[in-house]
Amino acid sequence: MLNIVCRQARIFLIVLLFAGILSGSLVHEVYAWDLSISPATPRTVAPGGTLHYSVYVTGTLPGKRIQLLVSPPVLGISTSFTLNNMYAPYTSTMAVYVSPTKAPGTYTIYLWAHPEGEPFPGPANKQVTVQIIVTTPTPTAPPFDFTLMVSPPAQQVVRGTTAQYKITITYSHPYYSGTVVTVNLVGLGPGMTWSTTTLGDLYITTSPATPIGPYTFTVIGSASGIIRQASATLTVLAEATPTPTPTTPPFDFTLTVSPETQTVEAGKSTTFTVIVTLTSGETTPVSLVAKGIPPSIEGTFNPTVGNPTYTSTLTLNVQPSATPGPYPLTIIASGGGKAKTAEVTLTVRMKTLQTPKITVSAEVVGNEAIIVSGSTAPPILGDATIQITYSGPGGERIVHSIKIVGGTFNDKYSTTTPGVWTVTAEWLGNEEYSPARSQPVSVTIEKKGFDLTTIMSNPYYLAIILLAILVIALAAALTRKRGSAQTKAGRYCPKCGAAVKPGEIFCPSCGERLD
Repeated sequence: MLNIVCRQARIFLIVLLFAGILSGSLVHEVYAWDLSISPATPRTVAPGGTLHYSVYVTGTLPGKRIQLLVSPPVLGISTSFTLNNMYAPYTSTMAVYVSPTKAPGTYTIYLWAHPEGEPFPGPANKQVTVQIIVTTPTPTAPPFDFTLMVSPPAQQVVRGTTAQYKITITYSHPYYSGTVVTVNLVGLGPGMTWSTTTLGDLYITTSPATPIGPYTFTVIGSASGIIRQASATLTVLAEATPTPTPTTPPFDFTLTVSPETQTVEAGKSTTFTVIVTLTSGETTPVSLVAKGIPPSIEGTFNPTVGNPTYTSTLTLNVQPSATPGPYPLTIIASGGGKAKTAEVTLTVRMKTLQTPKITVSAEVVGNEAIIVSGSTAPPILGDATIQITYSGPGGERIVHSIKIVGGTFNDKYSTTTPGVWTVTAEWLGNEEYSPARSQPVSVTIEKKGFDLTTIMSNPYYLAIILLAILVIALAAALTRKRGSAQTKAGRYCPKCGAAVKPGEIFCPSCGERLD
């Protein structure tokens, strides 16, 4: 009889344990918590800029840390949090950094609050979104400046006639081309007047009364608070003085640029060789400029000005955001009243992305945690993240976004779900490396037996155990009481049920031997 009562008590205990487990699994459902962000309205930011948001995890969710993450990530936009993976409630600041090369446009950031131990994505997670508007970058240029040159450096005229010079202005950057420079002259002799044209021609007219002799004059140019000057000499001759026969022909030069075409990958640089060759006359400074260079390409001459014959190198630095295609360029050399041009073509081709190799290894620790480590080859540096996907029995799928440090990454996922788990690492790509995925690796979580430590640490389980002990004790007391009553009333034959007197060995009714 005692065995029957104990067996019933064990069944009752199992029922109560199952009910306790169900009730325990539903405890967190009664707690209210939520996720919000401020400001929630769209915001603008320039490439290379950073926005900050206040993230609020409100309410309570006992026993579960709540992780903040952005999924899926947006290429060229990265996020970080001042606080993360904390118990609710808590407030964190989310920083959103936009790459300097991010294209203008509107982008949506998906912010998730992920409770510890819950599937992701899934109904237990919270999500909010914000929109950022990346504006068109403002072109930058070096500080404004210019150089001033007067050519030829010296001339002779008979008084009463006019001498012609050339004023050449070179700006510090093509961005400032067309800026008006105010010109003034000092140092002219008596009876001299001067005038200029929009093309840079300077005319100095002498009078019949202008004293003969050399005059050194200075051309002063001013613009935007910058003042530059250059000097030249005009020698006034008497009318009777014959004009000397030129011993040298007029100044002239040729311009050669090689190669005629050049191809470069976006994000890199290339060069053209510019040769200014003196063909006649005395050497005079000749300056170089390039036309047709777009804002996404920076071009510089080294040197910009020289006396022929000389060689200059045109270096073209192409930004990663430059549009692929051909760009016709015009190289202009001017000086000594002469100007030469040469046409070349720069072809920009799309940048070739490198595909990294991702290696992943995984092991099970304590039959309840999957430890993952991996690396990328070549190492992916900078502020980069990789996604670790855990695929378990019954289609369970968990995704972690992990930061790559020095080309390596590590992660841990705790689970008690038995069976085979597959781990895969996926790189989503950036401006340097194309997307890539590792080979999947598998580990096995063994099925656990009865865990006494877990039961003893849970107050619900302890209450159920105490209740079962009371039930068993009550059943035992009832059994002892029934046995005592049978002893007082006498014995009965277990086979036929006939009354047996104390001391009898065999049943007087059926003859069964009595124990």
